[in-house]
Amino acid sequence: MDLSDREGHGTERGHTRAENPQGARQQHSTPAGHGLRARVALAGIAFLSVALLAQARLPTGPEDLFERTLRDTAHLPLFGLAAALWLSLARFGRGELRRLDLLALLAWVVLLAAGTEWVQRGTSRDASMGDFARDLAGAGTLTLLWIAIRPGALLPHRGRSGWRVSALLAAIATLTMAVVPLVRAFRAPALRDASLPRLVDFDRDWIRRFADTRDARFTLVPAPPELGDSTRSRVGRIDFGRSDYPAWILRELSEDWSPYRRLEIDLYLAGQEGYPLVVRAEDQAHEGAWSDRFHRTVTLRPGHNHLVVELRDLRQAPAKREMDLRHMRSLTLFGDRPPAARTLYLLDLRLSGSTGPHAPEG
Repeated sequence: MDLSDREGHGTERGHTRAENPQGARQQHSTPAGHGLRARVALAGIAFLSVALLAQARLPTGPEDLFERTLRDTAHLPLFGLAAALWLSLARFGRGELRRLDLLALLAWVVLLAAGTEWVQRGTSRDASMGDFARDLAGAGTLTLLWIAIRPGALLPHRGRSGWRVSALLAAIATLTMAVVPLVRAFRAPALRDASLPRLVDFDRDWIRRFADTRDARFTLVPAPPELGDSTRSRVGRIDFGRSDYPAWILRELSEDWSPYRRLEIDLYLAGQEGYPLVVRAEDQAHEGAWSDRFHRTVTLRPGHNHLVVELRDLRQAPAKREMDLRHMRSLTLFGDRPPAARTLYLLDLRLSGSTGPHAPEG
């Protein structure tokens, strides 16, 4: 064998040695290995799905406005993390993500977001389209960031800069969705307390954060001409549905009513018939019993109605104790088995007869 033959054999052996590491790596990527990794990934995604559905069933205790807003905002990072874990598991099972995987992720997120709202039926929590939208926004943002950072086979090289810009804009939008409601929720109690002795201020949007309804709809609207009051720019419109007890509820009241003597409510009832209305008030110590709160039934007449409730009646309303006017919780206006759906306008809701600094004697 001459020198050239020895060099050729040496070169072949060198190629063999150089190719062995790659061959060794390829030996680990057997069909059986792919199958095992796919099963592990599917099991991980199934566990993640069950965990998210289970947490949606967890009961919640009493929450103030900021705590509720914080819980709602948590949908963004929660589903963002879920999307990131799904992508990681899918990449582990497939080795490389494809565009079809993104469609599978979209279907999974939509079904899971809808499922977490559906399973809340019968719990202390309520399904919400806002929560559903936050779920999609959180998952979508993290998916865009994932694609921008680890494009792999998902994006051609020429289009990656545009995706990175899109991911950055989506992240900014999602951060805004998270921060702005928290800031507003943090400021709302201070704006509420500054409005005393008025319990509502329809010219400011903070009232929306404390008002709730049951079988009814509450909106802030320009004062209609039939009110005959040009001094009011906006009023609260309450559309009571046709059910046994449609209600408008004002939660997280300015707590201390003790410096005042009266609660005054100005209402305008649209239509030609009267309406049976119940005024209910609860303090922080109320535990749910009908005999442990204040309630008074009145019949509204069509047009203007001015209701006055003496706060001493609130104090003496519970059967076995005195209501604590220093720690009030909620005020509710609800229909008492009304014969039909009706609309009324809430014009003012205020405390009066103060001997303190908030208002003059009245």
